[in-house]
Amino acid sequence: MPNSSAEADWQAAQFAHLSAFSFGTTAFSISLGAVLLPVLILGIAGEDLKNTYLGLLGLVGLLVAMVVQPIAGNLSDRTSSPWGRRIPYLVIGSALTSASMFVLGIATSIAFLAIGIVIIQVSMNAALGPYQGLLRDAAPRAYRGAVSSFKVLAESSGGAIFLALVAFLLGSEAAPGSDSRVWLVLAILSATLAASTIWTVVATLRKGMGDDSAAAALSSEVGQRGAQTGFRWFLLSRLCIYASLGGLQTYALFFLRDMVGLANPVQAVGTMTLVTGGALLLAVYPFGRLSDSIGRKRVVVASALACSGAAFTLLLASTFLHVILISMVLGASAGAFFSANWAMATDMVAPGRSAQQMGIANTAAVAGSALAKLAGPGIDLLNRVESGLGYSTLIIACGLLFFAGAVFLTPVPRVTASQATAVRS
Repeated sequence: MPNSSAEADWQAAQFAHLSAFSFGTTAFSISLGAVLLPVLILGIAGEDLKNTYLGLLGLVGLLVAMVVQPIAGNLSDRTSSPWGRRIPYLVIGSALTSASMFVLGIATSIAFLAIGIVIIQVSMNAALGPYQGLLRDAAPRAYRGAVSSFKVLAESSGGAIFLALVAFLLGSEAAPGSDSRVWLVLAILSATLAASTIWTVVATLRKGMGDDSAAAALSSEVGQRGAQTGFRWFLLSRLCIYASLGGLQTYALFFLRDMVGLANPVQAVGTMTLVTGGALLLAVYPFGRLSDSIGRKRVVVASALACSGAAFTLLLASTFLHVILISMVLGASAGAFFSANWAMATDMVAPGRSAQQMGIANTAAVAGSALAKLAGPGIDLLNRVESGLGYSTLIIACGLLFFAGAVFLTPVPRVTASQATAVRS
């Protein structure tokens, strides 16, 4: 553990710099999945199949991510370069992502959109796998809840700010190709990703962060044991919870449009995201620190149960005010979950294969999000049977999956900061 408050403050500054990359990547991915892609689909496809195309395109991208991220993480674990094991992947991956996202601007068909999504996902996840390893390598075990909070704060603020910005820039509906609003959004997202990458890379190289040889020696015993004990249950829980979160996020715009009956659902999603993001930002650091004290498991279980209750309450929402109030609960609960769950993953992976196994843990999250994309055709089918039936079924399924995610953590052992400190000493 740090021996003084000054050392703790210095570490906090380090991880704030490291988290800049999370800000840029999440700003791009959330804006793409929740607003930009649905709007582009509406400009190309018909009303009857909008959920199907949205789900399938998202699924294609997530399947690519599931394959690329663990492979890139494994490669980075074995890489040796003057810039370390992780930095070359961040630089190359983010540069390719920034360049390839402009394919979306010239897409005039669903097939063209699919090609753009695949290219972007390959490039982005070639960087994200090694980046997860970089964060884990540099994080002191007894402070991983706090470190995770910095990461989540960067992700949530990037996602919320840019999702709202993109929603307001695009307005109601925009078409690809000739629409200047689409090109403006793509340029903003590309520049943001490039700037965040440069920030993290420069800070990492200047401070010499990310060399995990000492950390591995200190935490080898607990890391190896954690990698074997309850890891499969942890992955299953993670899959269920991310499937629920992905389902609520992916179809939020169409839910507000078709079920709540809002006149401008795109701007409503932007406003709702700001509220959700604000609640998340307020919750993430206190619960991250709490997980360092009482253990990750208790925080994750409590947050999953709170998300379950909030999801079921969405069935009763009939006004935008109802949606906003429920979003506040979901945001706070999600903040607690994200900070404690990522720290829980870092506790369980083996030090010598941190990027590879963090990639596997992330694959469970991506697989959950992929399952959410598969809901698209089912929603359209059930909506044709009875108006709104598809959305109601989706909400019920999300509530049940949140609950299952809490139950599946039962066999996972609880590790507190005091136990982690004993290992380090």
